[in-house]
Amino acid sequence: ATDDVMLSSSPLPMPNFSMTQEPTCDGLKIKFNNLTANGSNYYWDFGDGTTSSNPSPTHLFDYNTLPNIKLVVVNGDCRDSIMVTDTIGEWHTYQNFTIPSVFTPNGDGINDYFEIQTDGDLTRCTFMKMIMNRWGVVIYQPDYGRLSWDGTTVAGVPVPSGTYFYLVQIKDKEYSGYVQLIRDEK
Repeated sequence: ATDDVMLSSSPLPMPNFSMTQEPTCDGLKIKFNNLTANGSNYYWDFGDGTTSSNPSPTHLFDYNTLPNIKLVVVNGDCRDSIMVTDTIGEWHTYQNFTIPSVFTPNGDGINDYFEIQTDGDLTRCTFMKMIMNRWGVVIYQPDYGRLSWDGTTVAGVPVPSGTYFYLVQIKDKEYSGYVQLIRDEK
């Protein structure tokens, strides 16, 4: 006598993922895009004591770390995993910011402010510390968190055209330089 036996098995999962990074004041935010084939359950270990079962999680890593990021994928009775060691550098290696060299506070709505523009979510740890004239006299010290200057003193008096020096802080690093203020002199 013969018996027919039907066996079925789940396809072997093939774990894979990509990452998108965004610098923030508190760390590097990484969005994981799960590219796994044949997966039904996911387990992420971020190498810093935290885990997730979300298929495509977002995680905040401390700067200047070396986490081992592991994805375990299960499909039925089959499982497979992938591990990536990622070097997360100092925050400023991920930061792009723009500090203009000229502005024209003439009220036309174009380039009326000296503004620091940052990538990512660094606004709350970026601030302008002071603006000085060419003799080193502080003419403007904005409130904490303010990232723009309209070409006036703290008292609201417009300053004349000329070169002004700035001190800006982004996270724990200071940047200094100069900006040219150009007014329509009539």
